Amino acid sequence: MRKADLVIKNGRVVTPYGITQGDLVIHGGKVLSIGTADRVDSEEEFDAGGSLVLPGAIDPHMHFGILSPQDLIQNMETDTGLALSGGVTTGSSTTYVNPKQTLPESLTENIELATGRSYIDFKIVPMPFSGDNMEQIKSCAALGANMFKFLMGYKGADAEMLGCPPSGLTLDLIYQGFSAIAACGAQCKPMIHAEEPYLTDIFRQKVVRENRQNMLVAWNDASPGIAEAIDIYKAAMVAKTVGVNLYVVHVSATESVDLIKHLHSQDHSITAETCLHYLVRNTEDDLGALGKVKPPIRTRVDQERLWRGLREGTITTVGTDTAPGTLEEKKSKSDFWEAPLGLGSNTGLLLPILFSEGVLKGRINIETLVKILCENPARALGIYPTKGVLLPGADADMVILDPSATMVVEESRLQTRRGFSIYEGWKVQGLPVATFLRGELVARGYDVASRKKRGKWLPVLPG
Repeated sequence: MRKADLVIKNGRVVTPYGITQGDLVIHGGKVLSIGTADRVDSEEEFDAGGSLVLPGAIDPHMHFGILSPQDLIQNMETDTGLALSGGVTTGSSTTYVNPKQTLPESLTENIELATGRSYIDFKIVPMPFSGDNMEQIKSCAALGANMFKFLMGYKGADAEMLGCPPSGLTLDLIYQGFSAIAACGAQCKPMIHAEEPYLTDIFRQKVVRENRQNMLVAWNDASPGIAEAIDIYKAAMVAKTVGVNLYVVHVSATESVDLIKHLHSQDHSITAETCLHYLVRNTEDDLGALGKVKPPIRTRVDQERLWRGLREGTITTVGTDTAPGTLEEKKSKSDFWEAPLGLGSNTGLLLPILFSEGVLKGRINIETLVKILCENPARALGIYPTKGVLLPGADADMVILDPSATMVVEESRLQTRRGFSIYEGWKVQGLPVATFLRGELVARGYDVASRKKRGKWLPVLPG
C-alpha cells in the first residue's frame, strides 16, 4: 500500500500524451502517479467530479511594481491573488525601474519584497538599460535570474525615464547584453519588447496631425506591425550571431508572425509569445484609452493570424502583460496620446478566457491550450519539468477546470483594485473551481477568502 498526501479522484487529467481518465496521486508536493489510486493510502481526497485537471497555468509576462517598491508590494498582494483564483500558479514579472540601482541590487530587492507576499510561485526578470547593466548580467545569473528583458521600443525622454541613454537600446547595447547572456549558459536568454522607436516616432507625428476619431485605429497606425517586425529581425540576427535563444514578448502583428515563421525555417531559436488581449480584442472595439497598450491592439486580420500562429506552432506561449494602472489614472488625461499605458490586471482571466474563446470556439484544442499556458512557458522560463506538466516528479501545481461553469466578468467581483477591466461584461465559460500549489489546495475559484499565500521565488542557477 503506497502512502500519499492527496488523491485527486474522478478527473480528466490532461498530460502531454492526451487526456487520462483517472486519479492523480500526490505526495510531498509532487505528482506520484496518474491512473488508479486503488492501492493508495491517502490522507486526503478531492473529487474532481469529471472536470478537467490541468497543470497550473503560467503567466510569462507580468509587470509588478513598475514604478516603486510600494507598487511591487501592492501588486504582489493583489494581482497574484487574482492570478491564483484564475488557475495561474506561476508567474514571471520584471523588476521595477530604479535607474540608481545596479541590476543585482534591483533583482535582490525585488525578490526580498515579493517573498512572503505572493500567492503564486514567481520569477523575477531584470531589465538591463545601460552599458554598466550589461556588465552586471553575469552577477544576476549567479543569483538565479535566467531571463533578461530588453525594452527596444523606447527613445528620448521615455528611454531616459527608464535609465536608458536617450538614443534607447541601440544595437551596440543589444550585442553587448546578448553576448553577456550567452556567456552565462544555455539556461539564460534575452526577452525583447520589439517596437522600433524611430519609425514609430515618425508615424505617431503623422497620425496625431490627422486628428483621428477612432483612437484604437490611430494608435495602431502610429506603431504599425512593420515596426515590431523590424526590431524582431534585428534582435534575431544578433541572437543567432552570439548563440542565444531569443524570447519575443507580446507578438501582435501579422508581419511579425510571418517573419518568425520564416526565421524558424532558417534555424533561428526563437520563442514567440502573444498576449490575451491581442487574441480577443481588436481595433473595432470601443475601448478608448482603456485599450491603450504597447504594442497596440491590432486589427481583426492580425488577430486571426495570431490564432493561426498558435495552431501551427509559430507562437508557443501566451501571457497577459499585466501592469499597474487604475481607471482614475487612465481618465486623468483628457488627451488619448497622453493617457498612461496598461490594460490593468488580467492574469486571473488568462485561462478561462482562452478556454472559452479558444477551445470552446474551435480555434485551438485543449492539448494546445495546455501547451501554450503550461508546458511551453515552463520550458521557456527554464523551470520544466518541475512546472508546466502533470507527470510523476513534477510539482503538483494543478487546476480543476469545470468546462460548463460560467461567469460574467465584473471588475468589482475580481477586486483588482484597478477599477476597470477591458473584459467587463464578457460571459466566460470554463472556470477554475479549485487550484493547488505543490499539492496544497490554495484557492476555490474566485472566492477571495479561500486563497492561501504560498508563493516562492524560482531561481534557475548556472550549471
